[in-house]
Amino acid sequence: MGANYQCVDEDTANTSDWVATNTDAQVDTYLLQNLDAAAVTVKAVIPHFHGWREGNPTPTKISRVLRKGGNNFESAAQVVPAVTLGMLAWEILETDPATGIPFTVDDINNNIELGIKSVV
Repeated sequence: MGANYQCVDEDTANTSDWVATNTDAQVDTYLLQNLDAAAVTVKAVIPHFHGWREGNPTPTKISRVLRKGGNNFESAAQVVPAVTLGMLAWEILETDPATGIPFTVDDINNNIELGIKSVV
């Protein structure tokens, strides 16, 4: 979603910029940074997301979304904490949910996006 990436591209999470929604089922995904040219094997993909709730939003949960080939593969939804910068992390993805086989360097560099979905 274009400019949204600039709000979530920090190596160290901060609270100076973010993406937000008060709409159920809003999906926001991002292309991954290419792996180093020397990379030969992908052992796993481990998405980490930071989030917090302000006030009483309609969606109170988020799920991890991995998009490949136009299809979304979601994790179970987790409650977003009502604290400043609570951390949410999901499973270690050792295999590509689209194929059931390990991820390849080409998957990471060209074929998948990771993001979040808001859930009521």
